[in-house]
Order: sequence, then C-alpha cells, then structure tokens
Amino acid sequence: MREVLNTLSDTVRAAEAIAKTIDLGEIVLLKGEMGAGKTTITKAIVKALGSDDYVTSPTFAIMNVYKAKEVSIYHFDLYRLTKSMDIDSLGLDDYLYDEKAVSLIEWPEAIESEFKDAKRISLTKDGESRIIETNFDY
Repeated sequence: MREVLNTLSDTVRAAEAIAKTIDLGEIVLLKGEMGAGKTTITKAIVKALGSDDYVTSPTFAIMNVYKAKEVSIYHFDLYRLTKSMDIDSLGLDDYLYDEKAVSLIEWPEAIESEFKDAKRISLTKDGESRIIETNFDY
C-alpha cells in the first residue's frame, strides 16, 4: 500500500489504521532516512495500541518498553547495530520472539533478512509531506 501523508493528522490516522492490523507477537520494521517520520509513526501506533507512555527514539538505549492494558510494546532503534550477530549478543531475541508483545523496529537493516514475514513500513520525505509504503493493507 502507498499513501501520501500531508499533515500530522494524516500520519496519526494512518498509524491508527496500521495499529488495528498488528497482532500479538508481530514484528513491524520501520525504514526511512533521518527525519522521515519513523518515530512519529511509532508514537501514534503505541498510543493506538493503548499506551499513554511517553515515546522517544531509543537510539542509545537500543530498546524502550511501553505498557498498554493488554500488550507490551518493544520499541527498538537499531541504528547503531551493524551485524545480525549483535542481536544475539545483546539478548534482543528474548524480546523479539515474545508472543505476548509487539515489536516496532526502527533502522532494521542489520536484521531484516531474519524477519521475512514481518510487516514493513517505509517512509520517504517529499518536501513537507511523507510517503508511506507498506507490504500490507491497512
């Protein structure tokens, strides 16, 4: 699916629709250049999944955990990882395979080959707008 997001309201609406398609145990990969809107989409998805937690990009922490009534949300930022073996050495697989949680992964390039069935969201800047492309309908 491809859509142009012209406003923050468009982005929130798209994220809310995306959140409705996410099942427990699912991994969502978010790709895009700096400033493309990965964290903005993540914030709106986390809220739509029922969490009121404050969402920030975990660039230096690598992972933040947000709690909602019925789900834990693991938010990863893998910008600093360069190899898939880093996942094992950091113990991230313990979270990625949690069937009672949802994983949202920004900068997934180091691991995306391991998650061929994951939902994928790609964001591209187009002036003040963003173009969102997904491998699923929402």
